[in-house]
Amino acid sequence: MHTIEAVKGLDGENWASAWMGTGARFLKQAEERELAGDVDSAQGAYYQAYGFHFLGRFPCPNHAAKEACYQQELKAYEKFGAMADPPIHPFSIPFDAPHALSSEIRFYLCKPKVVARPPVVIMWGGVDAWKEEMTDSRRRSWPWAQHHPELDGRRIDTAETLQVCPAWS
Repeated sequence: MHTIEAVKGLDGENWASAWMGTGARFLKQAEERELAGDVDSAQGAYYQAYGFHFLGRFPCPNHAAKEACYQQELKAYEKFGAMADPPIHPFSIPFDAPHALSSEIRFYLCKPKVVARPPVVIMWGGVDAWKEEMTDSRRRSWPWAQHHPELDGRRIDTAETLQVCPAWS
């Protein structure tokens, strides 16, 4: 309730700052727990930080304060993913298109432990948060790799994308 009560308006600045404050507290807590060696607790706090920063940039990062939330959201989710079992690996490829919002496309790749060279399944949900939710622990046990593009609504050629997936070692 503290975060909801902190929302003083629906404009980008007020909306983002309320959620950013709570997200920052969880991020600090996660970093402290990680330093203390409490990986499970740190991972949970990183996921909470991700969630609050996600809400701060919701529905899209159309204001500087919301963009700051978005950057923190990515940072927290990357830390969460690094601690996941199996890990969730973010990577990016260059993207050059007229009026593009970004010069890269970010992906999340999760390789199952049970298969040495799994096929890659590209999952595309159509909304910005879908890729993070699809990498939850229940789905990480599937016997194929998951590949989640982050496109901010832009289309890419998936055949091209498959060529840039990192090779399995």
